[in-house]
Amino acid sequence: SFLIRGHELWIALRGLLSFREQCRSAVPALLYAFNNQLAFWMLLEMDPGTMQLLSNFKLVPTVLLSVLFLKTSISSVQYGALGLLLIGSIALHVSDDH
Repeated sequence: SFLIRGHELWIALRGLLSFREQCRSAVPALLYAFNNQLAFWMLLEMDPGTMQLLSNFKLVPTVLLSVLFLKTSISSVQYGALGLLLIGSIALHVSDDH
């Protein structure tokens, strides 16, 4: 039957709601909340285009670390897109200095 009785549902959920599972889920949740708060503060201090470019720039170190440590491979098109993102971030930084 498709209906789950109340006690069967509680037994199924009890394993998902253990304290250990909650603690393991809390770390990424808190980091995500901190990241969202930081993005909001950044948006208050700069224009949306700059904020979006800087936000996207976090892909560069993520991809490089993934390639170096996790031995993942990315295509030449993906390397090109990463290069364009890097050039855009550098151009933004240079234009802000002048």
